Amino acid sequence: MKRLIFALLLLFVGLLVSPSVHAQAAGSASDLHFNGFVIYNEAGRLEKSGDLDMALAKYKQAGDLYATLEKNFPTYEVETRTNRQRTIATAIARLEGVQSKNLAASQAAVEMEKARIAAQVAAQPMPQTAPAPLAGPAQDSSEIPSLDGLLRGWESKMRGKILELERDKKQLEVDLNKWGEWHNWAAGEMNRVTGENATLTKKSAALEQAILGMQNEVEAGRAASTQLNDLKQQKAAVDAELAKNARQLAAAEKAAAEAAAKLKNASDSLTVIQQEKAKIDAEREKLTKERDDAMKERDVAVKERDAANAKALGAQAEVDALKKKTASGDMKKLIAENERLQKALTAAEKQVEGLKADNTRKDQEITKLRGDVTTLQGQLTALRQESAQYQTQVADLTRQLKELKEMPAAANPNEPNALITQENEMLRSIIMRQLRLQNRQQQAKELIIAQLSKMENASTDLLKQVEELKNTRMTLSPDEEKLFKDPAAKELIGSNGVQATLIAASATPPSGSMPTPGSLTALLLRASEAYNAKDFATAVKFYDDALRVEPKSIDALIGLGMTQQRAGKFAESEAALQKALAYDPDNANAAYAMGVTHFKQERWKESMTFFEKSLAKTPQNASARHYLGIISTKLNLMERAEREFKTTLAIDPEHGEAHFNLAVLYATWDPPQWEKAREEYAAALKKGVKPDENLERLLEGGKKVSQN
Repeated sequence: MKRLIFALLLLFVGLLVSPSVHAQAAGSASDLHFNGFVIYNEAGRLEKSGDLDMALAKYKQAGDLYATLEKNFPTYEVETRTNRQRTIATAIARLEGVQSKNLAASQAAVEMEKARIAAQVAAQPMPQTAPAPLAGPAQDSSEIPSLDGLLRGWESKMRGKILELERDKKQLEVDLNKWGEWHNWAAGEMNRVTGENATLTKKSAALEQAILGMQNEVEAGRAASTQLNDLKQQKAAVDAELAKNARQLAAAEKAAAEAAAKLKNASDSLTVIQQEKAKIDAEREKLTKERDDAMKERDVAVKERDAANAKALGAQAEVDALKKKTASGDMKKLIAENERLQKALTAAEKQVEGLKADNTRKDQEITKLRGDVTTLQGQLTALRQESAQYQTQVADLTRQLKELKEMPAAANPNEPNALITQENEMLRSIIMRQLRLQNRQQQAKELIIAQLSKMENASTDLLKQVEELKNTRMTLSPDEEKLFKDPAAKELIGSNGVQATLIAASATPPSGSMPTPGSLTALLLRASEAYNAKDFATAVKFYDDALRVEPKSIDALIGLGMTQQRAGKFAESEAALQKALAYDPDNANAAYAMGVTHFKQERWKESMTFFEKSLAKTPQNASARHYLGIISTKLNLMERAEREFKTTLAIDPEHGEAHFNLAVLYATWDPPQWEKAREEYAAALKKGVKPDENLERLLEGGKKVSQN
């Protein structure tokens, strides 16, 4: 048996490392054929040992495996499979015939036993008179042997179940042995691979150090480059072996996990079967004991019946006299008990009526509470909508105030510009008053919302409904989402984009000095030049050289991450930027670049997290705000998108893309705000954004709808 299990394990490992789908298919066919052969042989052994029920189950299991082989792999070993299926069908028919004969014989034995018992009952002499017996012992003997018949019926019924439990028990014991062997093999394989990995890891680290030393030797001219290449090839071979071991370790761990799970399931099932079998055995012993006791009681009861019948005639007269004597007293007791029960019934009916009235009152209170909850929800929703409107107005007023502050003052009070300046001053004061007023109103509304939120705790249903109101979002169609301008279109053009600016800043040498060739500053400068020329491969090379000079250079890591991002290598970009954030967790530029990398992969929530982290250090980064506006539209957070776009314009009034995306936002609002959309689109065109036919077509359609 161990040889069979070992062969199955080898076959399983072969499947894990098979090089092609064809080989996997052939392996599956051979598995079915081999398992069918093993189970067929085991069925023959069980049949010879006399365990016909278990043998029949094994034959059927083998037949199912060969049927699966025929269905999935019809051309695999056709002649052998057909002969085996024919042999299995013959064996199944033979064993089922034997079972039918045994069952018929068992039923015939039961019928014969019933007939024997009936004959015994019929042979019992019956008395000529049949007065009512005084007590239980003098029962009819025809009812006494029924427990024996019940036991026989139970044995006939439970015999199949016991055989099934025995069969399942044997199968589970086989499975326990099989999965135990599999688990031991997997554990040994894991130990072996783990030991080899430790050795290979040490060897890889040693080769890494040797490569670094050889690089210095080659650069110094003390060694040939071929020696360095040999070391690199050796390290590559070690790394390949490590990767191969990792795959083998993963396969062994998976096999060990599966074996442990199956081992536990088989053990649990075996325990359940043993408990159930013990329970059935206990019931059988109990019934057997009751049958024996009943047979003894039957003999005693027959004797008592004869004696009772002899006394019955004389006792009947005494019974009649006793009934006449006690009839009047019993009737009075029955009448008194009846009156007491009627009073109790009347009191219970009154109590039921009172409970019904209480239920009606509670239903009315619940209805009123639901109405109050609905009113509270409406007030809370209205206040939150007003709060959002106030936040939007504050952003508008802040932007207007900034524009007014930036307007130049007039030199002569009598000139027309002086009047404009005075008017601007007046407008500033009005806006400031309005901002203060709205701030006070906003604080008051927040207090009201806080109070209402406390009231929400009074009802679980109310909390659920308020959460649903909080999460209500407007959904855009895919065509509407395409209208928004991608911030990356502006960020990554030419050498004036935000990323290019960050890279150039990191590579700028101190004023009045020239970087030393081969220094960190010189390498960063050359990398920046290659980046601006869109020669990303060369830029990556110079950034790698810079990191060899200074492995913890934040500027080099950020520049490398941005360059890999432009080249479309997002995994390499993330790796470089994660290192930068590991060395400097609060670096705003690294967080911004990571946000852009996630944005280009449409990982919206992760991108939002890094942009917010960047803005915590550089709140005036209009580009990050613009990105957050676009991400909010992707997540259907339209009110936040509006705030982010307006904040972008408050920081950078010349940001045409923010105007454009605001126009798209208003045009796709529910309901659309066509006038605001046209104003923002016009502002976007004035600030250099190219006309968009799709948006213009949408605005034109909205204009016709408004006119109609």
